[in-house]
Amino acid sequence: MGGRSVKIGLVSPYDFASPGGVTDHVRHLARQLRRQDHEVRIFAPSSRADVDFDTAEFYRIGSPIALPVNESVARITLSFHLADRVAAIVERERFDVLHFHEPLMPALPMTLLRMSQAANVGTFHAFAKSNIGYYYGRPLLEPYLAHLHRGIAVSEPAKAFVQRYFPDFPLQVIPNGIDIGTFHPGHTPIRHLRDDRVNILFVGRLEKRKGLGDLLRGYEFMKPRVPNSRLIVVGDGPLRSRVESYISRHRLPDVVLAGYVPDSVLPRYYCSADIF
Repeated sequence: MGGRSVKIGLVSPYDFASPGGVTDHVRHLARQLRRQDHEVRIFAPSSRADVDFDTAEFYRIGSPIALPVNESVARITLSFHLADRVAAIVERERFDVLHFHEPLMPALPMTLLRMSQAANVGTFHAFAKSNIGYYYGRPLLEPYLAHLHRGIAVSEPAKAFVQRYFPDFPLQVIPNGIDIGTFHPGHTPIRHLRDDRVNILFVGRLEKRKGLGDLLRGYEFMKPRVPNSRLIVVGDGPLRSRVESYISRHRLPDVVLAGYVPDSVLPRYYCSADIF
């Protein structure tokens, strides 16, 4: 970027008021870009009007609805009647770069991508076994891909997933960053987890695609063989009641369901773990 300040718009399809990996990615990316003296704006739908994000100006575009996607729930806006408002903002702001997260998700990224006159970057976050939308929508989606000047995937599986449907679209793998100012050794472990047990830590939403069911079955198999082990589950989600029921029915001992943990406390759980 040549050392000069650049005006950058970060575009997310997901409800900015709900926790999620892409939203976290966008928040942290905005902070880092601001630290490098770039101007940053964020575009996303939001289920709340009072989203407090002090490191970038936030444009709330559309109200999200919940849709089942890839064994999870995506909270996105499906309204394509956003064009007039988005066009006015783009005309006023005159971005140097627009960075689209999941650029082929309706409706906000696709609407902005179609009208952008900036340098367009797309980051693909997701992996799945298949995608019906990509499969049947290829003729409609390929023109949108043609608007992207650079493509990023956050992992090799994410890259392979996109290129299964769009094999000619070049992608560079740039893994998600880690804030080593927050996540590092030396945090005080959680008090009631400081003993001689082997702590196995799971962090994630309690939904099928995160694999907690496999972990519980593995822990059930392992517990008699490693009796001093403990399973710590950090996170919440739609499968919480089923997880609690499984633990109760199978009488699994030494499982800690910590629920949702604030970002400020999460590093202490990692520092309490022997196995993640």
